[in-house]
Amino acid sequence: MSHNRNQHRLRTGSGITRRSALTAGIAACIVGAALGAAVPVANAGSQTTYVVLGAGVTPQGAPGPMAVFRLKAVSEEWQRAAKANNQNPGSLIIVTGANQNPSGVTEARAMRNWLVTHHISGGQIVEESTAGDTKQNAQRTAEILRNRGMIPAVVLVTSGCHMARATSLFESAGVTVVRGVKAPGDTSC
Repeated sequence: MSHNRNQHRLRTGSGITRRSALTAGIAACIVGAALGAAVPVANAGSQTTYVVLGAGVTPQGAPGPMAVFRLKAVSEEWQRAAKANNQNPGSLIIVTGANQNPSGVTEARAMRNWLVTHHISGGQIVEESTAGDTKQNAQRTAEILRNRGMIPAVVLVTSGCHMARATSLFESAGVTVVRGVKAPGDTSC
C-alpha cells in the first residue's frame, strides 16, 4: 500500500517535501538574482523574516518582561544584520500574539510599539494579533508568508525551553525554522 501511495505522490506532485520546496525556492532566488529579478524570500542573504512569539502584555500596554527579552534578542539580531548588509530592505519581523491587557492592547501591538521605539521601521514589522497559542502563531505566520509570496522559512525568537516545541509546531504548519534565537533571560517556561 505504501508503494502505491508513493507512486500516486510522484504522479500528482503532492509528495514534494518541504525541504525540496525550500531548496527549489532558494535556487529560484539565486537564478532570479543573477537575472536581476527581485524575489521575496523569508531567509536569503539580507532578506530575513524573524518571528517573535508573544509572552504577555502589562496593564500599561507594554510587552511583558519575558517578551522584552525576546524583543531585545531580535533587535540585536536586526542591528547586526543591518551592519553586515548595510540595511534590511526586504526583511520583516512578524510579532505574534493575541493575549491582551484589560485595555485591549494585544501582545503583538505591544511588541510592535516596543520595536518602533527602538528604531525599527514600522514598515518592516507585521503585527499578527489573532493567534492565541503557539500552534496558531505557526499557522498565522504560514498564512502571512504565503499571502506575501515568500518562502516559508523564518528565524524564530522565543525562550530556550520553548524552542523545540515551537519549532515542531512551525514545521508542522509548513514553516521551516532556519535558525532559532533563544532569548537570554527569558525563563517563561
